[in-house]
Amino acid sequence: MDDEQLNDAPQQEFKSLVYVLGFFHSVLQERKKFGKIGWNVLYSFNESDFKISFRLISLYLNKA
Repeated sequence: MDDEQLNDAPQQEFKSLVYVLGFFHSVLQERKKFGKIGWNVLYSFNESDFKISFRLISLYLNKA
Protein backbone atom coordinates (compact mmCIF):
# COMPACT_ATOMS: atom_id res chain seq x y z
CA MET A 1 0.00 0.00 0.00
CA ASP A 2 1.36 3.40 -0.87
CA ASP A 3 0.47 6.96 0.13
CA GLU A 4 -1.52 7.51 -3.05
CA GLN A 5 -3.92 4.68 -2.19
CA LEU A 6 -4.19 5.83 1.41
CA ASN A 7 -4.92 9.44 0.50
CA ASP A 8 -7.27 8.50 -2.34
CA ALA A 9 -10.50 8.64 -0.32
CA PRO A 10 -11.76 12.08 0.69
CA GLN A 11 -13.42 10.85 3.90
CA GLN A 12 -11.55 11.29 7.19
CA GLU A 13 -12.78 7.92 8.45
CA PHE A 14 -10.94 6.05 5.72
CA LYS A 15 -7.52 6.14 7.37
CA SER A 16 -8.97 5.00 10.70
CA LEU A 17 -10.78 2.09 9.08
CA VAL A 18 -7.65 1.05 7.18
CA TYR A 19 -5.70 1.15 10.46
CA VAL A 20 -8.28 -1.12 12.13
CA LEU A 21 -8.19 -3.47 9.13
CA GLY A 22 -4.38 -3.63 9.31
CA PHE A 23 -4.49 -4.29 13.05
CA PHE A 24 -7.06 -7.07 12.57
CA HIS A 25 -4.94 -8.60 9.80
CA SER A 26 -1.79 -8.56 11.95
CA VAL A 27 -3.58 -10.11 14.95
CA LEU A 28 -4.92 -12.97 12.82
CA GLN A 29 -1.51 -13.57 11.25
CA GLU A 30 0.23 -13.57 14.62
CA ARG A 31 -2.30 -15.89 16.29
CA LYS A 32 -1.88 -18.48 13.51
CA LYS A 33 1.63 -19.16 14.81
CA PHE A 34 0.28 -20.63 18.04
CA GLY A 35 -1.90 -23.28 16.40
CA LYS A 36 -4.53 -24.78 18.68
CA ILE A 37 -3.49 -22.55 21.57
CA GLY A 38 -4.17 -19.41 19.49
CA TRP A 39 -7.50 -20.39 17.94
CA ASN A 40 -9.85 -23.35 18.01
CA VAL A 41 -10.46 -22.90 14.29
CA LEU A 42 -7.75 -21.77 11.88
CA TYR A 43 -8.83 -18.58 10.07
CA SER A 44 -7.07 -17.63 6.88
CA PHE A 45 -6.88 -13.91 6.26
CA ASN A 46 -4.07 -13.48 3.79
CA GLU A 47 -2.75 -10.58 1.73
CA SER A 48 -5.42 -10.89 -0.96
CA ASP A 49 -8.17 -10.77 1.68
CA PHE A 50 -6.57 -7.61 3.07
CA LYS A 51 -6.48 -5.97 -0.39
CA ILE A 52 -10.12 -6.84 -1.11
CA SER A 53 -11.19 -5.51 2.30
CA PHE A 54 -9.23 -2.31 1.62
CA ARG A 55 -11.05 -1.84 -1.69
CA LEU A 56 -14.45 -2.55 -0.10
CA ILE A 57 -13.87 0.07 2.59
CA SER A 58 -13.03 2.61 -0.09
CA LEU A 59 -16.06 1.63 -2.18
CA TYR A 60 -18.52 1.77 0.73
CA LEU A 61 -17.24 5.13 1.96
CA ASN A 62 -17.46 6.61 -1.52
CA LYS A 63 -21.05 5.40 -1.92
CA ALA A 64 -22.06 6.67 1.55
